[in-house]
Amino acid sequence: MTNGQPRTDSLASGLLHGLRDPALIEQDVRDQLASSLSHIRSVLGPHSPVSDDALGKVIAQIRGYRQPPGVMARYFDLIQAVQSQNIEMAERLCVEMHDLGREPAVFSVVRYDPVSLGDDFERLPRLVFAETQGRHITTPSDEAFVRANGDVLAALDIIAQTDPRVRSEIDALCSRVILAGGKREDGSATFGGVTSLLAWGCMFLNIDAQRDLNSIVMAMTHEITHATLLGLSAVEPLVNNPPHQNYTSPLRPDARPMDGLYHATIVCARMSNFSALWSHEPGITAADREQRESNALRTRAKFYDAKHTVDESGDLSKTGRDIIDECDAVISQIG
Repeated sequence: MTNGQPRTDSLASGLLHGLRDPALIEQDVRDQLASSLSHIRSVLGPHSPVSDDALGKVIAQIRGYRQPPGVMARYFDLIQAVQSQNIEMAERLCVEMHDLGREPAVFSVVRYDPVSLGDDFERLPRLVFAETQGRHITTPSDEAFVRANGDVLAALDIIAQTDPRVRSEIDALCSRVILAGGKREDGSATFGGVTSLLAWGCMFLNIDAQRDLNSIVMAMTHEITHATLLGLSAVEPLVNNPPHQNYTSPLRPDARPMDGLYHATIVCARMSNFSALWSHEPGITAADREQRESNALRTRAKFYDAKHTVDESGDLSKTGRDIIDECDAVISQIG
C-alpha cells in the first residue's frame, strides 16, 4: 500500500493470462461432450433409432462449432432418458439438439421469460438451480430488463478495457446472458449470478441483486471465472478431493466440497485483481476509485483466508496448484 492506497502499478495485466486460450477451453468442452455422445451411441447399438441419424448429426455439429446452452442442457436430460430406456424421449431430445445447434451460437442477452427461452425457460433453472427447481427465479419487468441489458453491453466494453483476458473468456465461453429476477420477502436477492456446466455457455444474472453498471461488471467477471475453471476441469480435474468430503472456510458458514471452495478462492483473487486494475480507469470519481480500491483489498483478504484451507486440505492437480500459485504471486502485490 502506498499513501494508504492499494499498490496496483505493478499489475500490468490481469490474472490467469498464462492459462489455456479460452477458445481452446471451449473446444475442449465440446470435444468431451461429443465423445460422451459417441459413447452413448455405441451403448444404444446399431438398431436404436437414435444411433446413426439424429445423434450422429448432433455429434458432428458439436465437434464443428460452438453450440447454444440448450444443447448441453438437453445432453443431461438425454442421459436420464437413456438410463430409463425412454428411447422416444431420447430421440426427441436428439432432434431438438440438432435443430438448436444448426448454426454456431452467437452472443445474446435475453430476458428470463418463456417467449425468449421456449422449453429452456423450464429446463435451464431445473438443472442449474437443482435444489429449488428454479422456484426463486422470476421474470423481470420490461423496464428492468432494458436497463440491465444496456448495463451488460456497457460492461463488456469496460471489461475489455480493464482486463482483456476476462473479455476473451466471455467472448469464448459465454454465448448467452440470461437476465432474471429474484427477491425474498425481506427484499434481499435470492441469488446474484450462476454459471454451470449443466448449461454450458449460459450465465444467469439476477438484476434484483445487480442493480447498476458497476455491479454488473463485477458479476460478469465473477461468473466467467467460474466458467473458465469449469472448462479447464472438463479435461483435467483441478481438485482431486472426493466430492462427498466437505470443508469449512471463512468464506461461508456452511461446509462444502473442496472443488467449490477452490472455485471461490480463485474467484476472490480474480475479483481483487480486477478491482485493482479498474481503480485506474481514467476519469472516474474519487468515490468510485476508493470503492474499487477497497474491494481489491477486501477480496484479497478473502482469497488468503480461503487459500489457507485449500493449502491445508486440498489435493490439487498440477494445473490447480499452478493457478492458485499464480493468484498468490499477483495478489500479493495488492496492499
